[in-house]
Amino acid sequence: MPQRISDVFQVDSIVLREHNVFNGFIDNDSKLYIDPRLLSKTSVIELKNADEKVMNYFENRIKEIQIIIEIQKELKELKIKESSENYFYRPSPIYLRLENEYKEVRIEVRDKLIFSETPLAGLGYSNKGSGGKGIGWSIAWDLLDNITSFVEVGIVDPILFQLAAVFQKNIGADRISDMIISIILPELAQFSSRIAEQLNLPKADSTDINGKRYCNLPCYLNKGILLVPENILTFLPISYLWSEKDSIKHHNLELRNYMNDRMRTLFADGLTWNDIVKDKKSLQELLVEHPDMMTKLIDTYKSTKPIPYDFIKDPENLFNWHDVARFYAEKYPLNIENISDIYFINSEELLETIRVYFSQIVSWGLFKEFYNVTSVPKLKRVPKEETIALSILSELLDYHLKDSCLTVECVLKENVIELSNHDIIILKFTSSRGIIKKCHKLIIENNHANSTNSTTILFLIIVNGGKSENEIRSSFNENGKNIYIESKFFKIFFIDARW
Repeated sequence: MPQRISDVFQVDSIVLREHNVFNGFIDNDSKLYIDPRLLSKTSVIELKNADEKVMNYFENRIKEIQIIIEIQKELKELKIKESSENYFYRPSPIYLRLENEYKEVRIEVRDKLIFSETPLAGLGYSNKGSGGKGIGWSIAWDLLDNITSFVEVGIVDPILFQLAAVFQKNIGADRISDMIISIILPELAQFSSRIAEQLNLPKADSTDINGKRYCNLPCYLNKGILLVPENILTFLPISYLWSEKDSIKHHNLELRNYMNDRMRTLFADGLTWNDIVKDKKSLQELLVEHPDMMTKLIDTYKSTKPIPYDFIKDPENLFNWHDVARFYAEKYPLNIENISDIYFINSEELLETIRVYFSQIVSWGLFKEFYNVTSVPKLKRVPKEETIALSILSELLDYHLKDSCLTVECVLKENVIELSNHDIIILKFTSSRGIIKKCHKLIIENNHANSTNSTTILFLIIVNGGKSENEIRSSFNENGKNIYIESKFFKIFFIDARW
């Protein structure tokens, strides 16, 4: 069952917010990132000079890269000179020493671009758990080479590192965030220790993080963890500065227009900025060849106002679903015992009980949580992603089955809930694109998958703008034959959630 920081430390979520502590899921990732531009805006005393520290770190890397370029230039000039004086050219001792210095400096800079993943409480980017990705030596070499190519054409702004997600393969907002975390790790540890003291949280004597020891961090499962200030987190990945989803539309429009105008002068085949950004290698080469485009990108990035995530409104539904599930779980208990007071071991009875329970609480008001309310009259209630409903259902089951012999796992990527007895629950909104084809595919797959004796339930949630129950049921009849024959191993249930 997902637990938030407020759960594991038994601290009111309002108190955490008052102390500017991000109340994320302790063991699951949340798609939020540390935006380095927000460091200068935060009121956290430990981060008073963090933005300057980050900029200085990258400024020093730029200076070292300039030294690398100078040494490389000397090597080329020396080779030309020595080869012109000797027909059978062999590098001189001076050249070899300079070449060795060049390699050593490059390795030193490369090492400073390696950032270990740093697990933070409630903040992570992995598919499972809360670990980040970090930057290893291979990506660090590529990053060094790409930054060097920009410095060679006169672009020496350290902001290049913050924009690496634009042009660097295998780097996204998550790894940029990991860079920043590694640089300000001591400050985050000080913040965490202060919060642990102020809120009287259990403390770990000493914790090793990335090879350094930190004392008095909040203690969870016998180890110290790092807390993160809310107001340095953002949902918008900086690698998509020009995307339609970016809320800073004026700057986006200006940037796209500029880039597309430049593309029209460079390419006669109608290639646009949106076409080129899909290939980071080609984009990097284009920006190096035409530095004015990179300069424009840097200027736009600097001029946009960083926006911290709104944890109160939670526009991306990162946490509200969890609060909603807890509310309904506590208000409407689920009776999962049979007349002998023994938890269900009969799969059919259990799944029928789940169906009835979920149908009831949807009709009692849960349906409202499946919609975004907009100001557009014709689109006043637009269905959210169906993963929200799946997450709520998973949390409800986890809450009510926690004392039973069954465990619940929600696999969002596959839109399924797996019970430890091998039964599977699939949830789909009838507004989902291609819902009829998806239903047919599931029916065909499950007609050939009964060897495990497990049961699959498909909850079809009827939502505004979606297919009706009659439309979907009638689609099962093909050429006079019903492709769906209800069996013990596969059942379809319709739940009306229209608003």
